[in-house]
Amino acid sequence: MLTPIAQGEMVDFFDAVFALLYLRQGFLKYLMHILIVFVVKSHQAVPFILQAHLVEVYQPF
Repeated sequence: MLTPIAQGEMVDFFDAVFALLYLRQGFLKYLMHILIVFVVKSHQAVPFILQAHLVEVYQPF
């Protein structure tokens, strides 16, 4: 059995997950932005086609 504290933590966790799912469009675009910046800055040898694909995915829906 979960203690009341553990149950409260689980509820907070799922609330956060559902909030992220509800806002997934903006959240995913934020993650894609971080990924693009990381790829561009850390891997200069990444093919241009892959970078273009990431930018295309990042475009608003």
